[in-house]
Amino acid sequence: MKYFLLCLAQTAAISLAAPASASPFYPTEAAVFFSPNGGAENAIVQSIDSAKVRIRMQAFLFSNKEITQALIRAHQRGVKVDVIIDKKMPKKKPNTTEDLLKAGVPTFFDTAHRTAHDKIIIVDDNIVLTGSFNFVKVAETKNGENLLILKSKPLAEEYVKNWEKHFSHSVPAAPEKEKGTEVPLTKNQN
Repeated sequence: MKYFLLCLAQTAAISLAAPASASPFYPTEAAVFFSPNGGAENAIVQSIDSAKVRIRMQAFLFSNKEITQALIRAHQRGVKVDVIIDKKMPKKKPNTTEDLLKAGVPTFFDTAHRTAHDKIIIVDDNIVLTGSFNFVKVAETKNGENLLILKSKPLAEEYVKNWEKHFSHSVPAAPEKEKGTEVPLTKNQN
């Protein structure tokens, strides 16, 4: 018993002496929205419409037409837009992905994870939209959801690093008729 307590005390001392690898806190301005009908969808569209240079998006579920159209408008006005979607998304909502591809918005599937459950939009490497809010209409009208909009360049840089990591193992989305390393929209993916 004494040996166990000695080992426990030594382990605790070592643990307390070792620096933690936790992320730092970043100064940020924040806005929060709750659903249903709390204005999150409108806040997302306004954030996308305000983009000047770059939008990076990661989505688990994505079928909201207003958000899709806002991304297409941003792309058409010269904002660089890249969208990463969970690999199972085309089986669920192929029209959203098709709409993005038809408009020329670079769209990719995260194939490295069982589920790519991220819900993130990074605007101009300065603003991060994140939370439980899936980019689907029922998230605004029926579900209990939350959306945080965080304005902080250092925080956004951390999200960009994570986005780039996911982008590095994502594959381009492609209509069924295209071949190669692209993932057809109708392909059955696990």
